[in-house]
Amino acid sequence: MKLNFNVQLTNLNGAPLVQRVVDPEGGFQTNEDGSQKLDEKGAAIPKTIDQDVIASDLICTALLTPYHDEQPSTQEKNERFLLAERINKARNENTDVTVSSEEASLIKLLIGKQYTPLVVGQLVRIIES
Repeated sequence: MKLNFNVQLTNLNGAPLVQRVVDPEGGFQTNEDGSQKLDEKGAAIPKTIDQDVIASDLICTALLTPYHDEQPSTQEKNERFLLAERINKARNENTDVTVSSEEASLIKLLIGKQYTPLVVGQLVRIIES
């Protein structure tokens, strides 16, 4: 089946979900006086930005995360990696990705382990559409 995982997730009211991530441009947070902000250990705090929560990114994370309740074989880990690669490539190219019914089932299993109902519900809806 061909699926479009390049979808921004929303809250229940339809507002976009965003997450705070380290700024890919680099740099550090500063205080009003221009000095670097430091954490409790004295390390400089990286700059952050708000980023849209996109289905493909969450699915790739679920595929690549190790879970304590399972011991997948090397082959299973490789299959998860290759699927995550395909999904990421489709995201970068802004295209649909073809997944088998077995791959869709695996994605649903893993997102259920990784995420809250708000996220799982939207991802399952995309997979089953």
